Amino acid sequence: MRARTKKTLPIGEITSRVLKKIEKKINRPEIKVFAFWPDIVGREIAGHTQPLSCKTKRLVIGVDSPAWTSQLSFLKADIIKKVNKTTGLEVKELIFKVK
Repeated sequence: MRARTKKTLPIGEITSRVLKKIEKKINRPEIKVFAFWPDIVGREIAGHTQPLSCKTKRLVIGVDSPAWTSQLSFLKADIIKKVNKTTGLEVKELIFKVK
């Protein structure tokens, strides 16, 4: 019997894959934020963050440490631009919450 090797994936990547499949059926811009998060911010940042909610031009992002909150504050404008371009939303504000 062969030994199976398991590849562990970050929950953000799994969520992204599932939501991409769902997004094909439900064409709501808010869903795209969740589905395309790793594409929007890149794998490294996506490994430490995840979108929590997107309402009334405000995107709330969960981060795994205060250090990432600080780092991401410098990238706010770029993240907003990429979110809006990728999703068609008009996000104006990012809020970071340490999970």
